[in-house]
Amino acid sequence: MAGMSPTLIVGNWKMNLGVRESYDLARQIAPACEGLQKTSVWVAPSCLSVPAVAKVFRDSAVEVGSQNVHWEDRGAYTGEISPTQLREVGGSFALVGHSERRSVCDESIELCARRALGAIRAGIKVIFCIGETRGQRESGQTEQTLTAQLLPFLANVQPSHQPAVIVAYEPVWAIGTGLVASEVEIEESHALIASLCQRYLGDSTTPILYGGSVSPANFEDILRCRGVHGVLVGGASLSATKLTELIAISEGHG
Repeated sequence: MAGMSPTLIVGNWKMNLGVRESYDLARQIAPACEGLQKTSVWVAPSCLSVPAVAKVFRDSAVEVGSQNVHWEDRGAYTGEISPTQLREVGGSFALVGHSERRSVCDESIELCARRALGAIRAGIKVIFCIGETRGQRESGQTEQTLTAQLLPFLANVQPSHQPAVIVAYEPVWAIGTGLVASEVEIEESHALIASLCQRYLGDSTTPILYGGSVSPANFEDILRCRGVHGVLVGGASLSATKLTELIAISEGHG
């Protein structure tokens, strides 16, 4: 893992838990999130559950966020979540550009960038997700794809907003499939992202997370990869046992 900053573990609960289930899971993992020395834990429940989960972590270092966010504070945007609304219920960050938003919801590269830029202007930290499909990787288009997804966002970030930027590399073919990118694949992609962050943000400390079937079984190997500052976890974050184990591995790493 690069640098000395805490390893960031972000749980993306997706559309899996109701409000009561989210509250209960938060209560179960809360003890494992106390007194951490090497790890920061963030969780992104469904938007309806953000207030309940934020209540659990109100007096802790755990940050709670949304799985999506709009770029305006208010307006005629039916079904959207504004940054102001998110802050009001205890949210501090948002995922933007997850592959499921890009593919299932057909969100364009430009739309994802617009969401992210609007959110950070409004004081919300952004975990900006990018990743290639299996076909794009096999045809040698990984670098082209990641660059195309990332540049409309990075190229328009104001210098004062740089601390609010986190990038998550999630190869689409590894999300929920049990497949994990190899060490070489992870390190090459993270190095590309780091070089783009350096070029456009003028900063080499932007956290870069890896996501894609992260589990207690492979987490230690992922942490050993150069340029990995943490992980974006899907399925494993729905289990208090597994998420607690990930935290323990992070605390014992290095």
